[in-house]
Amino acid sequence: MATRGLLDIVLMCDATGSMSTAINNVKTDMKNATEVFIKQLGTQWDVNVGVAWYRDVGDGSHDIYDNACPLTADTALIERRVQAITATGGGDTPEAQIFALYNCAFQEFITGWRQGSERYIAWFGDQYGHDPVGFQGQQINSQQCIDMLKQKGIKVIAFSMAPTNNLEGPNKQATKITSATGGSVKYNVAQDGVVRFIYDVIQGNL
Repeated sequence: MATRGLLDIVLMCDATGSMSTAINNVKTDMKNATEVFIKQLGTQWDVNVGVAWYRDVGDGSHDIYDNACPLTADTALIERRVQAITATGGGDTPEAQIFALYNCAFQEFITGWRQGSERYIAWFGDQYGHDPVGFQGQQINSQQCIDMLKQKGIKVIAFSMAPTNNLEGPNKQATKITSATGGSVKYNVAQDGVVRFIYDVIQGNL
């Protein structure tokens, strides 16, 4: 039997209040969509999926980034962890995804990136991020974020969610990050069925 490649995917979602409908759809679709995706790729890839979320600085949230579920093939565990995500806060228009992307890449002991794996972060939200962004003494800008993602060999695919569809912001932030890491941006993505759409895009990118 041929050796399967290792495929690690972290779904990173904006968990501020404006994303509540999208997160509810993720909660509905996550387990089934992940099981189907793993089965479809099963002969070629050993697939692990993780989930993370981010919010904003200064909106009253205790944390602005959390690795909700480390990379795993246990779809029941993924579902339990996803069900615990709550959409709240948001502060001003920009959010804290620069901080989240950097730390998701950097903290391998939490995320669980496997040695030699093909690595993706599927980042979905509806607003661009602060650049730079600071939290608990750590200040991260977009170039530091890109450098860390490239160092860890992670491709970022961004999904700008309808109806706001403003993940780029005034400085084409999503394009800057995804282009530098070998990924891409999908615009005006419907909130209904977002998990399946993300998996379809990643499968088409392999």
